[in-house]
Amino acid sequence: MENVRDSAATAIHAVVTCLVLMLLSACALPKDSPKSFVSDRELLAAQLADQGKADYSTGRYLDAEGKYRQILYLFPESDHAQFNLAVTLGKLNRPSEGEALLRKLVEAHPQDPKFKVALAVLYYEAGNFDSARRSYEEILNDA
Repeated sequence: MENVRDSAATAIHAVVTCLVLMLLSACALPKDSPKSFVSDRELLAAQLADQGKADYSTGRYLDAEGKYRQILYLFPESDHAQFNLAVTLGKLNRPSEGEALLRKLVEAHPQDPKFKVALAVLYYEAGNFDSARRSYEEILNDA
């Protein structure tokens, strides 16, 4: 019976020790530390991306373009912003600008079919059916 009490006491002691250590580690940050580890730039870019997607989905392509360009000002190498901007430029009847962005993304990520498919769709929607067909054939050959 005494062994059971000793085991229970040891277990309780271990749990209390863990709880105290967790509480102490939570208080390890200085009082004046930021509430978030996400930078203001990153938060702004996330908000702009949400707004851009909303603008795009409601057909406000010029507004979406502006949001994606603002993200690219903050993060010039953002593949997501470049991709969204390219697709948006296609909707704005500016396929050559969208094509340039998509070609850059295809070159940077040759194994990602998303960029190749978007390029083929851009060609198709612009009425460039030969380029669209070649792009689709390339995608199928890569598969």
